[in-house]
Amino acid sequence: MTGQPFAHRVLILFAHPALQKSRVNRRLVEAVRDLEGITP
Repeated sequence: MTGQPFAHRVLILFAHPALQKSRVNRRLVEAVRDLEGITP
């Protein structure tokens, strides 16, 4: 252990047959895009 605080990381997986048409998924990606530790 390095003594540094544990860094939480989140991976968000998107699955949609027409991702470009999904308003909900698009908004979710936009909302988390700039958050630290989040990989959309």
